[in-house]
Amino acid sequence: MSRRLSVSIRPDGTIAAEASGTPGPDCLAALEQLKALLNAEVEASKPTPEFAMLAEAAEVADEAQARQRLEGQA
Repeated sequence: MSRRLSVSIRPDGTIAAEASGTPGPDCLAALEQLKALLNAEVEASKPTPEFAMLAEAAEVADEAQARQRLEGQA
């Protein structure tokens, strides 16, 4: 999947943005860059299901690495 940042400007002047195809925290970095470019403040933010899946996968990988280190010390 290609990286994409969708931006919508609403009639009231507020901006909605959604990152997709950007793994985990990288999407937050992309949105931070947009925020800086627009000199904007974040009113609300929620992770996409893609972000949650990647975060869970990273947590499982971290636990596996920790187990391997402990087993190597035994």
